[in-house]
Amino acid sequence: MGKVEYIVFYYNCETFEVCKKSFSALTDAKVFKNEIIEEYESVDIIKRTVFEELIL
Repeated sequence: MGKVEYIVFYYNCETFEVCKKSFSALTDAKVFKNEIIEEYESVDIIKRTVFEELIL
């Protein structure tokens, strides 16, 4: 089983960059999204599962 991450992507109009911030809990990602939603455009939460490589 891999480690789940929730990544908040948001577009910074001033620097023309797509920024991201990673969270381990969905609730934390949602709180962050709600805090920045008025400040930034195009805010999305992406769920990603990271699998550790096994070395045999």
